[in-house]
Amino acid sequence: MDAVKKAVIATIFLIIIILGLIIQLGVSNLAFIPSDERGTIQSKITSTSEEANYMLTLTDGRTLFILNNTALFLSLHENQTYAFSGHLDFYKKMTFVDSAKLIV
Repeated sequence: MDAVKKAVIATIFLIIIILGLIIQLGVSNLAFIPSDERGTIQSKITSTSEEANYMLTLTDGRTLFILNNTALFLSLHENQTYAFSGHLDFYKKMTFVDSAKLIV
């Protein structure tokens, strides 16, 4: 009976350690996800997607999206470099722009 108790305690202890490692890896990976992007706009178009109204393509191939903000979309110009601030949508796997600042 003592061997069974020791095995159960060891198993519970091992499960707690594994859960702790999984949580630690998840938190450390989320800490390195960029919420700010920087790049030069190659093209900008009105999107036909249901998720976003406007789409920006950067010169390095990344695509950023703008939700319902016509003033922001019209203020951005092609071949200009901007620092974009926004948020990530993990479900749709899209980066949405909330604001942009021209880099001179």
